[in-house]
Amino acid sequence: MKNKLTSYLSNIKFTFNVVISYFLRKSIVLSKYNIKLKANWIDKTFKFYVFANYGYLFANYIIKSNNVKTFIDIGSNQGLYSILAAKNKNIKKIYAIEPNINTYKYLKENILLNNSGEKIEAINKAISQDFKEVELIFNKTHSGKAMINPNTGKEFNTKNKNNEYLKIESVQKEFFNNLNNYSSIFFKIDVEGYEEKVIDIIFANLENSCISGFFIEFSVYRKETSSIIKKLLNKNFLIKNITNSYDGQFDLLFEKKS
Repeated sequence: MKNKLTSYLSNIKFTFNVVISYFLRKSIVLSKYNIKLKANWIDKTFKFYVFANYGYLFANYIIKSNNVKTFIDIGSNQGLYSILAAKNKNIKKIYAIEPNINTYKYLKENILLNNSGEKIEAINKAISQDFKEVELIFNKTHSGKAMINPNTGKEFNTKNKNNEYLKIESVQKEFFNNLNNYSSIFFKIDVEGYEEKVIDIIFANLENSCISGFFIEFSVYRKETSSIIKKLLNKNFLIKNITNSYDGQFDLLFEKKS
């Protein structure tokens, strides 16, 4: 009973401080994940960061894991998991890849706010199968829904009139080839429907022995979901954890079979 009361009071105090930060227009907000964030109240993903709406399963894993030395955050957004990974003394190098220049600016600021610059290298590029320029579709009010246009050069089939478009350079093949110099590489992949293509690029350019695991966002509505899971199981990875489904989405944590 005492623990519940303590937790309840702590939540009230946190919410009160966030409300004060909002109304006083403070430029820096402390997230429930205990990281500092550049205020970005227009963005839904930022609010998820603040109130820890993504839960703590992967947050706790990446902070404490002994099986990760290199962390590749593909679709890093404003840097939540990269910054948490920087707290792990076992992780020596982090690449935070975010294609949207608007979101990337917040990523860079948040890295500095949390003194994580020594470990994290932020990259403002996309990932594509042919390593060429791609078109990014995004909405300023929900940066987490940005996605690669599968038909770059053609209008994307969407009813959302608030969507905007950006041409983005891609990470080159050499980046993936160079990762073979690292060990115990863990990939977090959140690319809104482009996951299978990213995984194909990874396995086409990296030795499987270098990879320790994956954390991937899935959707029950995407036909590629079962295909991705089968590919990883066939590559000797096991499902270790699964988050609860929300809005048809769920996350899976894969680790290399020992």
